[in-house]
Amino acid sequence: MAKRKEFCQLALGWMQGILAKKLNRKVQELDLEGEDLIIFNYGVKMADAVPRSQVDAMATPELREVEQFERQLQDFSDMWLGRDRTDDGLSTALALFEGDNIEEMRKIFFTESEDIGVERFAKMTEAELHVYLGIPSGIPAVFRKYTADDPESIPGGNFGNVSFEGAEEVGLSWHQEVWLAAMIGLSVNSAQADVEGIHHTERGLEDAPIAIREKWGTNPGIALLDEVGLGKTMEAIAGIALLQTLYKVKHDWKPESGIDKLPACIRMAETFGGRQGGIPDAPHLIVVPTNLIDQWASELRRFMNPMAVDLIVVSASAKKWQSNMDRLKSSQQPPYRRVVLVTHKIVQRMFLIEKLKIVVDEDQFEPRLKYQLPQNTVFGYSWGSIWVDEVHECRTGKVLWRALRTLLELCLIKVLMSATPLVENPEDLLNLARLMRPTTLGIVESENLQNMGRDLRILKSKHRVKTHGAALEFANQDQIHVQMQENVVTSFAETMVRLVQVYLIPRSVRRTNNSLRHNGTRVSAALPACTILHVLLNVSKAEQHESEKMLDESVQARYFDTEQLGRFFNEGRAKLSFYPGETSALPYTKERLLIDPVTKLKHLLELIKQILVKGTDKVVPAEHHETWDHIIPIEALGNPDVLQNYEALSIAEEPVLDEKILVHTTFAKYHPFMVDALKIVGVNAVSINGAVPQAQRTKTIDKFKKNKAIQVLIMSAVGMQGLNLTCARTLILFVESHITF
Repeated sequence: MAKRKEFCQLALGWMQGILAKKLNRKVQELDLEGEDLIIFNYGVKMADAVPRSQVDAMATPELREVEQFERQLQDFSDMWLGRDRTDDGLSTALALFEGDNIEEMRKIFFTESEDIGVERFAKMTEAELHVYLGIPSGIPAVFRKYTADDPESIPGGNFGNVSFEGAEEVGLSWHQEVWLAAMIGLSVNSAQADVEGIHHTERGLEDAPIAIREKWGTNPGIALLDEVGLGKTMEAIAGIALLQTLYKVKHDWKPESGIDKLPACIRMAETFGGRQGGIPDAPHLIVVPTNLIDQWASELRRFMNPMAVDLIVVSASAKKWQSNMDRLKSSQQPPYRRVVLVTHKIVQRMFLIEKLKIVVDEDQFEPRLKYQLPQNTVFGYSWGSIWVDEVHECRTGKVLWRALRTLLELCLIKVLMSATPLVENPEDLLNLARLMRPTTLGIVESENLQNMGRDLRILKSKHRVKTHGAALEFANQDQIHVQMQENVVTSFAETMVRLVQVYLIPRSVRRTNNSLRHNGTRVSAALPACTILHVLLNVSKAEQHESEKMLDESVQARYFDTEQLGRFFNEGRAKLSFYPGETSALPYTKERLLIDPVTKLKHLLELIKQILVKGTDKVVPAEHHETWDHIIPIEALGNPDVLQNYEALSIAEEPVLDEKILVHTTFAKYHPFMVDALKIVGVNAVSINGAVPQAQRTKTIDKFKKNKAIQVLIMSAVGMQGLNLTCARTLILFVESHITF
């Protein structure tokens, strides 16, 4: 299976290379790393061997065909690439169902207690937290007092201290203030990791960055693992702002004024992050996924006073890195008030390009840095803090992990953020722990745990279920608990997870939407009430036949491998959601919509029309409001019988409410069909996916948010991470991934 996947990667790279050669321009680049990237690039290079005369003789594809290829390429990347992290290649279908004992690890890691790392501050009131943190107004000194949802709508010359039309007052939630207290609590007087070799030679040490001279890399990191919806972006921005505020307070403090003039959180601190000099006068770095950089930049501008903080966003173009770093050095703000925003991808590229200038050696991927570092990269500077968003993206320990591990040597406060449970593989937890470098996780302990990971892979390879029949038997809910209890793989994985927890949990902060405030109310009480409905509908006989055919073909396979898995999950689901005919025939017309067996799509159109005319609250019956587990027939939502006499009527004559709707579907290649179908019934939609360049994605999202005429945003996996789309009250999962990370 591994070889079959590698051939597919090679072929896709070759096709991309041929297309780029034909068009004389770059074609969509996949977000790959490690072996995936190497194999794909082999295919691209192979295309160079095709004579130019043969390429010129090929028919030039139309723009829509190129875009279709790019979307399908991205679909393949989202679904498959990067999934095989073990030496024995791709998992069987059962291992994907089982998710490396995901339920066992979820139970272990997420039921130890309701909260992790905040017990000390759980009973403090808002007023007490304000005094403790030294923010009497309830917000750090560098924050705006007033802001707007869109920072561009803030009047020019208004830096947030004066209210304006449409302004909202800036404030922190109680649980966010508790995070700030926990972060400072983990940073003051903290023990340092025992790391050898940071000073690999005394020669030239005096000219090294202060982070290397003072061994900031020995200060352990902090994991912020709050659930989705609790505002980790705000917690990170407030964390940086608090460090900036506390630096100023401590810098201006005079001993003769008395120690009680200092905030309680640092009053008795002998060190900060193990540093005798306290919080350093150094800039702060935020590392985020590519698709979130504009969102982060917008949020930083929303909350931070531009007269108090200088924000530098690092360009995706390597040619501009030097000017970005020059701006960092020449900023008029003091270093501690400079904030740099960069993507995972750029950090990884900087590391690969300049590695020989950055690293002396890597022992078990533990880097030893040179004393003179390239000033055109983020590796050339010392950072007061580094915040890594969606840290689970580097959980496999490949190139991005190595780049971040190297970068974290150059900062004092390290915060690793994720709302995604790192429970898919015990080694994922270990990689997070190694990235954090807790004081108790020494070289010997780390090597022992890595050896356990190797042994676990061997055990898993010996306990594969080879046939689909056995997989179905294993999946029987009455038997699965007993079988898993008796499974040596599960037992071994559970032991490994518990061992990693010993190192990880003491440096972690986690709350859920069920966590309680100091007064006994839930932290999620301030969030809008949520309703989740599971909608039941009947499909046509033709669609049912196609689905059953796919299931029969999969069951007949003696080995239920990734090819059969793809046919069952991908093709099977696609044929229940989209017409299985010619996918390149655009535009999608009303005549085709009326005759095509696309029952789910037709119901989607009717449901969207109803929501836009009546509002979600009136479409969903009251007895289902604020429930999460109700199954409801589509007819109960007011949809007509689309199997009989479907007319695809337009809502053009109906009064439309100011509603925004998100539609998520796994298959990006069908987005144009969905946009066309919505247009047929009078609904305007736009779409984003991984094949769309970042600048265009941002432009599309802004258009959706600000243009009242655009009512629907269709998105694929690219829309699953932290996008600020609160303008929409309704999310419809049209086709979901078979595995959610």
